[in-house]
Amino acid sequence: MITKNRVIYGDIIVLVALAALYFVTAHFTQNVLAMSLVILVLIGRSIFWHVTWYKQTGKIY
Repeated sequence: MITKNRVIYGDIIVLVALAALYFVTAHFTQNVLAMSLVILVLIGRSIFWHVTWYKQTGKIY
């Protein structure tokens, strides 16, 4: 079962990963591909949680 906290937590993790990508790419250009793949997985997971939550409750948050 998806909870509201899980949906919000997923969004926060995506934002943290985006911030990490911003700071990591300034110093290490080799990590851009790896960080991009991680962010894509996190965004996909967050979208899945949002869709499941919306189907269960009819609410965005």
